[in-house]
Amino acid sequence: PRDLVAHFAALHQDAFRGEFASVRDRSARALPFWSPAVPSYGIMRSFYGFGLEEAGNYAQSEDVSREAAALEPYGYWPTWIILASRAQSRQDMLRAAGVEFTARPAELDERALEAALGDAPPEQIALQLAEAKALAVSAAVSAAALAAGETPGQLVLGSDSLVVVAGRRFDKPVSRADAAAHLRFFSSNIMHLYSSAALVRDGVVCWRHSACARLQLRPLSESFIADYLAAEWPAVGQCVGVFRIEGPGVHLFESIEGDHFTVLGMPLLAVLAGLRELGELPA
Repeated sequence: PRDLVAHFAALHQDAFRGEFASVRDRSARALPFWSPAVPSYGIMRSFYGFGLEEAGNYAQSEDVSREAAALEPYGYWPTWIILASRAQSRQDMLRAAGVEFTARPAELDERALEAALGDAPPEQIALQLAEAKALAVSAAVSAAALAAGETPGQLVLGSDSLVVVAGRRFDKPVSRADAAAHLRFFSSNIMHLYSSAALVRDGVVCWRHSACARLQLRPLSESFIADYLAAEWPAVGQCVGVFRIEGPGVHLFESIEGDHFTVLGMPLLAVLAGLRELGELPA
């Protein structure tokens, strides 16, 4: 039992360090020695399910996780989802909140979809893009489960952000020169940042939410823009608004009104409420 406790502690550390291969291997080795009579057996099954999911066995992972939840009614991992995004900030938010996930970016032409939406309100565009990402990944995951003769049902979270300054919509900059042009336009202006999220299961949108933050930019000199991009490019090339608020991007602003998580790129508090509403988190 003492060795099993040490093994469990090591699993815990591996998971929070993001060393998922080690989680999978450790749990697979431990399960034959960890019976339902041992306290926290369900937690060990949760770790095993997590390892399966990281290996791409989504449907099998879902079955193992449900079994674990039945064994541990209070659960250790509150929920298990797929995040349809490669954005590091969104992954960091979920990880810090203790929501276990697998990141699986959607194969989607976002700009084509945005163009098709035309002059729709920015919050609607951000919401449609969030839904489209989640729906695309949900379709792929469900199809793979059915093809393998397994039961689908994986919950997928999609999220998207959109920036509007002086009535003009902005996407991610395509080059460093484009990023500089964006910053010149932003200088001294008010930026409205819309962040949306949607939860989808088996092709059905279960929940959706959109939020907006208001950011006042300070005057940005040419020398500041040059120095800023020298330090932050190409990282901010993946950011709508050309900034990382958790890094040097904070120097762009005089004031910010709105939820911090919305500025980071996903309305996390609303997402957690949505997961509770769907019964995926304890109320």
